[in-house]
Amino acid sequence: MINGLGQDGELIIVTTSSYSLELSAMDFMKGPGTVKGTLTGGAEEIQATINFSVLTDTRPMIESYPLDRASEAYDKMKSPSLISVQY
Repeated sequence: MINGLGQDGELIIVTTSSYSLELSAMDFMKGPGTVKGTLTGGAEEIQATINFSVLTDTRPMIESYPLDRASEAYDKMKSPSLISVQY
């Protein structure tokens, strides 16, 4: 994914995994993109998140877009409008 970053693009890696990522120094020197990482928490935090989701009936909204519509997907994600979804 790092090779797909556009001008001033940003890749955020969110994980609780201990697996290694295969990246080289050259991966970070290809342009002005940014790579960041974050740790989402341990088992207790993940369980608390799941419990909250169940108690509040929170469900993810997942939409898939082909790569050639990535700009449209990004604009929709950043839009402040609320979307009503029926399950």
